[in-house]
This record gives sequence, structure tokens and C-alpha cells, in this order.
Amino acid sequence: MSFLQHARDLREVPANMAHVAALRHAFELANQAVMSAEELEILEKQEAFILDTRLTVEESREEGRQEGMQEGLEQGLEQQALATAKRMLATLDDATISEFTGLDVERVRRLRSDAGTTPR
Repeated sequence: MSFLQHARDLREVPANMAHVAALRHAFELANQAVMSAEELEILEKQEAFILDTRLTVEESREEGRQEGMQEGLEQGLEQQALATAKRMLATLDDATISEFTGLDVERVRRLRSDAGTTPR
């Protein structure tokens, strides 16, 4: 009630009342009621810009999360193919390993070389 009685004299929401969303909103409405049409238009444009910016940031974050998940999946599949290929080195030739794992033959050759095994 004190807020309503002294609202005309206030330039901002008192700190002890700032946590009450309804009071902050009421104060914003009171401020807008005394604004000129030009000031209201500027305020609306600022609010639209802020909203657009927030939406862009949220969309960018979501896109980044999706890309990160995709990259993680691809890396996981690559690691799985490499692990499978390493297990096959002792028993299969490079072409067969390449066919089963999806790794190119040159990559299988490098794995074999790094492991110190000879091709079959």
C-alpha cells in the first residue's frame, strides 16, 4: 500500500520492493503512462530489439548444442571404428578391415603401421 501512496514521488522501485515482480511491472506501467507517444515508440522499439536479441541468442545456443551433439556422435563413431579396426589387425587384411569399419584403406594401413603388425 505504501508503494501506491508514494508512487508519484518515486523515480524507481525501492530496493526492498524490487523483488516483487508485480510492483516492478506496476512501476513500469506508471512510467509509461506519463510518456509521450514518441517516448513510448522508442521504448517499444527497444523492447522489440531486446526480445529479438534474446531469441537470436537462444536459437544460436540451441544450434550450437545440436552441432556439438552431432560432432560428439561423429567422433564417437570414428573412435568405435578405430577400436574395431585395431582388434581386426591381427586377423584380417586392410581392405576387409576398411570394408567392415568404413575407414579408408590408407587409414587402416597407418593403424597397422602404428601397431607394428604386418598385413595379411
